[in-house]
Amino acid sequence: MKKLLEFIIFISYTILIFNLRKGLMIIFIANMIFMVVLKINLKKALYNILDFGFIILITTIINSLIINLSVGLMIGIRLIFVCNTTYIFSRNFTYMDLANVVEKIFVFMKLFNVEPKSIGLIVCIAVAFIPILKHELRGILDALKTKGYKIKITKLNVILQPFFTSILKKVDQIEEAMLAKGA
Repeated sequence: MKKLLEFIIFISYTILIFNLRKGLMIIFIANMIFMVVLKINLKKALYNILDFGFIILITTIINSLIINLSVGLMIGIRLIFVCNTTYIFSRNFTYMDLANVVEKIFVFMKLFNVEPKSIGLIVCIAVAFIPILKHELRGILDALKTKGYKIKITKLNVILQPFFTSILKKVDQIEEAMLAKGA
């Protein structure tokens, strides 16, 4: 029940970050308080934000060009806060905790003959797969840099083809493991 409450607080706080019109300083202070109370390493949290820096920057630029600069910057700042909040949450929540919470949230799906445990397992596998995908992409990019290849947007197939091949192999391995266990 405690983890369910933590999850609801996390989701509510994340929604608040995007819907709060003013008061980003309050969000900043709240994030810092969470980090101190939960003993989160500041250096690791900053590296986590830097990992998503490229996506945040692109999103900020696109929104600045489409809407205006102030809206683009606000979206960028909010994304930084959400990345930090997600990092804080992930340090205190295991994959099994997440699967159990999702199971509790989707207990009503039994009415439709859908097993909540299956939904929890799917979410758990999907979330656990994110670091694997990140590692695979980094490996591909490092290999291309080692070969002296300059990454261009027009030649994304050089990155995407091995990336998706690797993903499909990993999915196949997971399927085989689940079949072997009788899931």
